Amino acid sequence: MAKGKIKKDTGSEIAIVNEFLTPQELAKYLGFHRRTIYEKLAYNQIPGVKIFGCWRFRKSVIDNWIHDKAKIKKKRKKKD
Repeated sequence: MAKGKIKKDTGSEIAIVNEFLTPQELAKYLGFHRRTIYEKLAYNQIPGVKIFGCWRFRKSVIDNWIHDKAKIKKKRKKKD
């Protein structure tokens, strides 16, 4: 996970809250093959951002995306 620290003006260090995952890390996190991540990106089926030519995924955004997908599935099941 791409993670770092930044310094406040006071000189104390704080951890960066927004952690980013690489495609390889995201594939492992979701239990997919890395190729599947790139396929989903090609069809805008997964939230990600390209930074200096490299795909990165904010873990909190992925977690919310999964949560929202689960809500949609529950709503569809209730309608049936």
